[in-house]
Amino acid sequence: MTQKKIIQLTMIAGVIICFFIIAIFSFGKKNGIINPYKLDLEVWGVFDNYTDYNIIFNDYVNLNEHIDNIEYKKFTLEKYKDDLINALAADSGPDIFMIKNTWLPEFKDKIIAVSPQIITEKEFSENFVEVVSHDAKDGSNIYATPLSVDSLALYYNKDIFNSVGIISPPTTWKELSDDVRIITRHDDESNQIIQSAIALGTANNVNSAADILTVLMMQGGAEMSSNGIASFDRIVKLGDKMNNPAKRALQYYTQFGRITNTNLYTWNNKQHYSLDAFAEGKTAMMINYSWHIEKIKSKNEKLNFAIAPLPQMEEGKDRIYKANYANYWMFVVAKNKDIPEVLDNNAIKITNKIRIHEAWQFLRAITFPTVDGVKLIDATNGKIRSMRSEIDYTQEYLKVTNKPAARLDLIKKQKEDIILEHFAMGNLIAKNWYHPNADAVERILANMITQLNTGEIASIDDILDLAVQRINNLMK
Repeated sequence: MTQKKIIQLTMIAGVIICFFIIAIFSFGKKNGIINPYKLDLEVWGVFDNYTDYNIIFNDYVNLNEHIDNIEYKKFTLEKYKDDLINALAADSGPDIFMIKNTWLPEFKDKIIAVSPQIITEKEFSENFVEVVSHDAKDGSNIYATPLSVDSLALYYNKDIFNSVGIISPPTTWKELSDDVRIITRHDDESNQIIQSAIALGTANNVNSAADILTVLMMQGGAEMSSNGIASFDRIVKLGDKMNNPAKRALQYYTQFGRITNTNLYTWNNKQHYSLDAFAEGKTAMMINYSWHIEKIKSKNEKLNFAIAPLPQMEEGKDRIYKANYANYWMFVVAKNKDIPEVLDNNAIKITNKIRIHEAWQFLRAITFPTVDGVKLIDATNGKIRSMRSEIDYTQEYLKVTNKPAARLDLIKKQKEDIILEHFAMGNLIAKNWYHPNADAVERILANMITQLNTGEIASIDDILDLAVQRINNLMK
């Protein structure tokens, strides 16, 4: 064979090979194998700063070849809900955003549940405290996942306790009442409060008043919900009118703010807001969440205070339950979002389905343990790969933000943390109930306290009946 013939055959073979390469490339591109998709994720939230996520976001972007960038936008709490609802209505909101644990009923039509391919119901319940399954799920569908859960604990002023000879903080509500009698000081002539024992009894100047009242009801055995449907009316119907857990809770809470109760009167509407009064040393105790620790320190860095578990009911003839109240934020994925056209012709077009898939993959990665690596599933071909990360994303977040854990394995570690221990352990018994409209329900509960304090409605039974009626109207 001549050299010329060899060159011709070589050229023909080269053309054929190029043809096959182009054909395979086109087939691969069409079927999502070659030139993988790339997208950015936008996350909205409150309280947290971008620096809280910096290490996490950068590490995840390095692991997942489909993610170019993760952007976090921080909002003020006052504007957040309105801005979010408006953006979602226009399909121009974030890919991922935070909701309060009581907001799921309000946002369920705007978000989408995770595929069991990414998170199964079994592994979800095995990794998080029980209240998360209540708040984040509807039936078997998982709509949200948290990095942290918070619950109530007792803040107490060690200097005041030492000055009156109280050695340890109260563990039951009876012990708390006994301590109130010892700590409270009144002016003998005017009966004005000189030294308050605890910020309880009113609504307007007590932070988290509705939550404290709710947990008192729960500990007394009130059934706040049934089968996922709000049934606040069952509180009033539990037992007779004289032995009702909601009634007992409201009576107990408000007694600290009633001047006629000479033994326990320790708070009124003239006191500074509870956070300020505690920081100023004007009240010995308050009940609140962990996120106020830094706020108290910033108001008074010299305040000598400590934290104890939320008091519980004493064992007795009445059926009681150990309970705390959960208040925290969860991440969810927006159901719809306008996606700009991809300008790069070699890239696969990003669909809403791909966006949702990658958003949920990211949430799984940052909220679940990464000990065995980060499991990543390609949205176009279903191929699974596991990428090793040097950090546990949740643990990194909790370390930076100093928040109590939602994950069971990390609660075990926080038992050794002198500050977070009682909040983390409180998460194990934390509960919540179905809120048709969380903000409105909070106002209704606060109104119950005010109505009893002011005598606006004389009968406590009438106050409870009115609250039931209002919440039932919200349900409709």
